[in-house]
Amino acid sequence: MILDYEQKVKTFLQQNFTPSDDTHANIKHTTSSLLKFLWSVFPKDCVSDYELDDILTELGYQRYTWPEDVTTYEEVGGAMIPETTTHLEIGWCMRSPFSLSTKGF
Repeated sequence: MILDYEQKVKTFLQQNFTPSDDTHANIKHTTSSLLKFLWSVFPKDCVSDYELDDILTELGYQRYTWPEDVTTYEEVGGAMIPETTTHLEIGWCMRSPFSLSTKGF
């Protein structure tokens, strides 16, 4: 029996997400981070980055570029000093019906 993982991935994306833009998206993924997420649902390497690109394009997604902040900490004199740098990410913006807000403790 041959399993059509491209179709399974496409159906999963259709059932759980809709295309969005970088302003309204509540999920943003690079191709590699989206593959990693999908491989937690499906077998690893079941679709390639080329196949995922085709699937997303067929579903109406487009690539966006957005700034991403990365904070690292350096210990100086016993205190942890944060340093934030910004770089550009390129990937896919999507909406999920689930609440994905960060809640404080």
